[in-house]
Amino acid sequence: MVVMEKKGDIRITSATIHSGDTCRLVFEIEKQDKKFALYYEVDRPYGGYFCDVADGVVVTFLSYAMRGGYDIVSEVPVSEKLYYQITEHLVPQFLAATPDAYDTRIICDTVNPRYAPSEVAMAMSCGLDSLASYYKSIEDGKQSAYKVSLLTFFQNGAHHMGTIGHDEREPVVFEEQLSHVKQFCEKINVPLLAVRSNLDAVLSELFWKDSYQNTHSFRNAGFVLLFQKLIKTYFYGAAYTAVDFDASLKKGDSAKFDIFLFPNVSTANTDIYVTESAMTRIEKILYLDRYPEVYDALLVCYKGAKNCGTCVKCRRTLVELDFAGVLDKYEKCFDLPSYKKRRKEFVIRTFIKKDRGATYRDVYTYSKKEKLGIPASWYAISYVGSIVRNVVEFSNRCLKRLARLKKDK
Repeated sequence: MVVMEKKGDIRITSATIHSGDTCRLVFEIEKQDKKFALYYEVDRPYGGYFCDVADGVVVTFLSYAMRGGYDIVSEVPVSEKLYYQITEHLVPQFLAATPDAYDTRIICDTVNPRYAPSEVAMAMSCGLDSLASYYKSIEDGKQSAYKVSLLTFFQNGAHHMGTIGHDEREPVVFEEQLSHVKQFCEKINVPLLAVRSNLDAVLSELFWKDSYQNTHSFRNAGFVLLFQKLIKTYFYGAAYTAVDFDASLKKGDSAKFDIFLFPNVSTANTDIYVTESAMTRIEKILYLDRYPEVYDALLVCYKGAKNCGTCVKCRRTLVELDFAGVLDKYEKCFDLPSYKKRRKEFVIRTFIKKDRGATYRDVYTYSKKEKLGIPASWYAISYVGSIVRNVVEFSNRCLKRLARLKKDK
């Protein structure tokens, strides 16, 4: 086992609030010779709910620190419960699943703040996970203490145009999608907490250009923990079931360990729950079919306020809607004639990825189970394509390893 050596410290030196037409919480961050002002901005009515601990930033940085070889030193105090859970549960288990990661220490003073939060909140992007989670939360028979009273939309880097690292168009895409989410929230009459931030740009400069997919769970938890004065319970829509659980920090999508991460970043003031973790994406589509208002609200794309219909997320969702038998109901969300012309291509490209996780495997399994009449040739082509893809990726990994060995010599 290769143990990563320490490279330095990530320092959180101060936190200040600036009020005007909006309210902005600013953390001063240092790493070696780099200094950044990381900000989170809300409409003025929500400014009084920023809390006075560094919990959110510490959680946001944790994955980078462990993968990069850094301790986190905070001059802003951290909640006692969160400190305990990170040091005694999260870090040891992530190390067990990622042996070549760094045993990050959190160096800070701890406090035990007691706020009086009142809201039950939930992320709302108008994607399948958040829509299914929202409607499940308001079903008749649910305890009133757990019914959603506030929806959230964070500028966390999700609006990345499919690039690795920060994309300069990200703020524009965020504002476009925020407008879409606002319209949906107005339709269902639920207030929306929107948080603007330069987080994605800071992370790309402070650490390295990284895939949003690798760290989105830490980022989203970090945003929630900024508002412990407001949010007593937070629901986060699951992307994977427990079947695909993997706590490695270096194997791609952080959503695979959401059911472990979020309970362990809950605090004495704010509980975070992962919801609908037992439902597949097609099951979520079939469940949502009883709510017609979603037919023109579904937004899965990371490129703008409309689904482009060609990115990896749009392609997968179109195939899922198709197989679920509800595709034509979403004619306002997608260019359906274009999809139908390219249906064979999209289905095969989705099947090729069936060994890359539940979101693709479930589509493939569903098509077999339900006997949807997919031509045998499409399965055969996808089988060959999957083998070719694996061979190419294995070859690329070998070449990179050889290059590193030559460099070390």
